[in-house]
Amino acid sequence: MELPCWLQVVISIWEIIRKLCLLKKTKEIQMSRSLKRTPITGMTDADSEKNDRRLANRKLRRCTRQILSLFGVDCDTTSLPTIRQVSDVGLFGKGGKQWLEDPDIKDLMK
Repeated sequence: MELPCWLQVVISIWEIIRKLCLLKKTKEIQMSRSLKRTPITGMTDADSEKNDRRLANRKLRRCTRQILSLFGVDCDTTSLPTIRQVSDVGLFGKGGKQWLEDPDIKDLMK
């Protein structure tokens, strides 16, 4: 008795999936490692600027709320401060970027 065409397709797909699972168990398939294209990194040991950005955005929201409470909601939106006017990026934990002269593979990892 011959199997229907759709069932043969399902069985062949199942066989492919089973083979892939066996390959993963034997670790023949390795994940790729992402590398930076340009060897540029931050100029500090700080891991991220997340806390600095949070504080800057809080400061911006506080200034915006103060202006809106003084002049009302109908004030000109072009007079509201921007993030660059309220905070100085140079004071963040990462003080700029630098080129790596002879980068190691560990330095290029994302």
